[in-house]
Amino acid sequence: MDICFTNLTHCYGDTTALDDLSFDVPSGSFVVIVGPSHAGKTTLLRLVAGDEVSTTGTVRFMSRNTESSAELETVSPLFLDATSPVVGKQLPPADTGVVIVDELSEDIVRTPLERQTYLEKLRSHVRGSIVYATRDEGDALAVSDHLAVLRNGHLQQFGTPKEILTDPANEFVATYFGRPVINLLPAILEKDGQAILVGNQTMSLAGRIAEEFCRDITVGVRPEHVRVTRDEGGWRGRVVSEEDDGQYTIVTVKVEGVSIRVRSTESFSENESVFVRLMSRHCIVFDDRGQLLDQL
Repeated sequence: MDICFTNLTHCYGDTTALDDLSFDVPSGSFVVIVGPSHAGKTTLLRLVAGDEVSTTGTVRFMSRNTESSAELETVSPLFLDATSPVVGKQLPPADTGVVIVDELSEDIVRTPLERQTYLEKLRSHVRGSIVYATRDEGDALAVSDHLAVLRNGHLQQFGTPKEILTDPANEFVATYFGRPVINLLPAILEKDGQAILVGNQTMSLAGRIAEEFCRDITVGVRPEHVRVTRDEGGWRGRVVSEEDDGQYTIVTVKVEGVSIRVRSTESFSENESVFVRLMSRHCIVFDDRGQLLDQL
């Protein structure tokens, strides 16, 4: 069954914990509520569980009979938190309609691998919907079908892991997900929204940005979408540092006063002269308020 959040607001006295949230959890999916501390994650879980009643708005459980027909259901979700004796150890009944899991602490599961293994077992075992809350972006990307990203009680974005990584709604979402963290570079929008000027390099975009009044922008590009080479072409820079990341080396290059992180299979020497190129088809463009600009 679907879980439908509509204009959900919840206050504790003068403090607004959740502010006008609306999104739908598809039936049978694993949804992760993710965000930093005090984002409103546990409050949202308690509203789903029925432990609290929202100040305004609704949480509804809808059973879909056909694509165009839905019925309101009465559901008693199973809430697993740190006080639950089975959490992290045993699995609930497979026919549980909705399972809610609050953040799994190190007291319950000691390592990220143990945590993700338990969550994957839970996912394959339970036929109903699972709603899990965490601060850990790695868990969120690894186990979820959809993510609801919260910050200070506001919904930043609801989408699949791929959508969150490739089309983040704003700079907060872009930097919260993906390691090493995304590069954010100041730039200028040019040529009727079809190119950007980053430093002294003009790059064509994969699409066109239709925002007429936006000039000063920020370009986001993940380290895996940057190339560093000793061959000429692109920006000239100098290697500041490199870090072993297992299969890859994370190289930090200083270019025109800006540090750019690159994921590379090669190793470089500190202070070595190199050239950096951005893969334009993977560039994400944000306006001067940090909001995503769609490329048409």
